[in-house]
Amino acid sequence: MKTKRWLAAAGMSLALITGSFLFAAPAMADTWIKTSDDNPGGDLMFKAYGDIVEVCDLQADGFYVDGRVYYGSTLIYKIQAHGNDTCTMARASQGGSHDLVEGREYRIVVCLDNADGGLRFCRSINQTA
Repeated sequence: MKTKRWLAAAGMSLALITGSFLFAAPAMADTWIKTSDDNPGGDLMFKAYGDIVEVCDLQADGFYVDGRVYYGSTLIYKIQAHGNDTCTMARASQGGSHDLVEGREYRIVVCLDNADGGLRFCRSINQTA
């Protein structure tokens, strides 16, 4: 009798554990956006898990790649990659402004700039952290 109860309890536990994997939230994919110029320019990758933002400069064109994270109209932080085939990454584990609020929607922007202060060839997306 005890064996049957134990087996029933073990079976129920296994079913609950298995079910929790079947109905878990899907893994969030990386989101990529590219500057709007015709040349390689630059790109930005956003990954909600870990609040990872990476910008890469893809071309030796005198411009650097500027990535920005906004909440509403407020700039949360920016990162830049300078030079052909260079990348810069920010992530939640760095703390401070890089640790985005879970469930909040942010505007992610990637642009080119050549240090004159004027952003060019920008693209943006809205993403939830």
